[in-house]
Amino acid sequence: MKTKIYSMLFVSVLALIGITSCSDAYQPGQRLNDLKTYAATLPKTETSSIVNLTNKFLEIYSSAAPEECDQAALFINRFMEQSVHSIYEKHINFLNSESIFLFCENYTEDSAYIIKEDPEVKDFAQAAIKNGYRFMIYEGMGYIEKAVNFPGDNVLKKLTLPLRLYYVQMSKEQKEGFALDAGLSVPPDVLADRIVWCEDYLKKYPDALMKNEVREKMAFLTETIKYGLDNTPAFDYMTGKLTREFNDAYLRIFAKYPDSPAINGIKTFYGKVKDNNFNRVEE
Repeated sequence: MKTKIYSMLFVSVLALIGITSCSDAYQPGQRLNDLKTYAATLPKTETSSIVNLTNKFLEIYSSAAPEECDQAALFINRFMEQSVHSIYEKHINFLNSESIFLFCENYTEDSAYIIKEDPEVKDFAQAAIKNGYRFMIYEGMGYIEKAVNFPGDNVLKKLTLPLRLYYVQMSKEQKEGFALDAGLSVPPDVLADRIVWCEDYLKKYPDALMKNEVREKMAFLTETIKYGLDNTPAFDYMTGKLTREFNDAYLRIFAKYPDSPAINGIKTFYGKVKDNNFNRVEE
């Protein structure tokens, strides 16, 4: 009887040792190094590489803490951004073909002009879309980008809340749009919403991994809401005066966000413009 009990205890100890060794299988930083080593074997010119890298992440980081997963997610994001550039260079002929327009999210079919489908372009585009990319038309040319749902729910759920919220917001903004052909594709009100989101995010997560990117984004949006873009200027090129569209948008924004320090900064700018007979002022 004692022998049986000792045997059971011995087996239990062995099982505990096994569990402990599994949990300690990865030393600090080893997962990321392994992921980077694997990524080095993947051609960035192939759209399937990001899928393989994501699957490898899910395998290596299956039991990792969210903070550790964050670092891997940032690496995957950089890999995909680099792959977009590499894919564009390798497949420039496909992207220069008007056939790619058929797969662009912002393409509007024109019954007066029929685009002929190219089988090779079709195969390339469908594979890219399946693997997490999208195509858009800018100034008459086709471009490849990350899909709006990047990096996907399977990755997002493993991240810390601040980084997860950041990616969800970036996906939302990409879906809504920002500019098209050097002009705003959304009203200034939407820019104000994004500025306030940045403001709230930085207030709630001052030490977030993406804090610098959020600050830069907030500064860029603030500059844009003040002066517009080339083809949607806040100040008329001929008269130099604030356009009615931006003036009306300012009034709506100030009413919507009376307590936002960032919006109040824009309100101060608006006051200077108003004092200058609605002519452009520089800051």
